[in-house]
Amino acid sequence: MDFPLLPTSLVGSYSLPHWLNVVRESGREGRLIEKQLEEAHDNAVKSCIKDQEVAGLDFITDGELRRETMVYFFSKNMLRHTQK
Repeated sequence: MDFPLLPTSLVGSYSLPHWLNVVRESGREGRLIEKQLEEAHDNAVKSCIKDQEVAGLDFITDGELRRETMVYFFSKNMLRHTQK
């Protein structure tokens, strides 16, 4: 595969759309089923990918949109491993 001289990519998390925060809150409150949350995350990732394609990035990511926050992600996983 041939790469450009200076390949471009997204580094870090993509900005979370406001509507996804609203959907997540609805999920935490039990107003949505898991399938609805998955569809919302899928739509957010598709939008993120489209933005990167339009920008002409060489390497496309999912923007880490399914992860709530870096701190939450690591603390949740650390707790899971310490409780075994």
